[in-house]
Amino acid sequence: MTENALSRAIADRGAAVGCMLFEFDTPRVMRLLAAAGADFALFDLEHTAWDVESLRHVYAAGRGTGVHPITRVVRAEYTHVAPALDAGAWAGRVRHLATSYDGAWELPVLGEVAAPTAVLVRPDGYVAWVGEDTAEGLSEALATWCGAAGG
Repeated sequence: MTENALSRAIADRGAAVGCMLFEFDTPRVMRLLAAAGADFALFDLEHTAWDVESLRHVYAAGRGTGVHPITRVVRAEYTHVAPALDAGAWAGRVRHLATSYDGAWELPVLGEVAAPTAVLVRPDGYVAWVGEDTAEGLSEALATWCGAAGG
């Protein structure tokens, strides 16, 4: 597992300290949290005023602070997860491409398979994760192959 602010804090102190932000919508909030000693910031896109565009500015301003951003999306579905990724949870390391393919894929060894709805391709060109209308396992695959979000 890739080390990040949370795993370091737990290893060093036995706990990680953070903040769930509801309406403190300023791009400098990550720097304020870093100055206060926070390890993470939780942004809930369902129960708060945060939206993807707000997160885009917060993530950009918070790079290099050491505060680990955690984004809770409404549902673990592509249409909710992709915009959060695009906002910058893995900015500079993951590009989101919207493509489509009609028909089956022909894969070595496996043969013909149905085209998936989402694929994470590692930097070396191998497939790291495949999703079918769900984002289950995507965060773990991103952390493994691309580093921690916001790290």
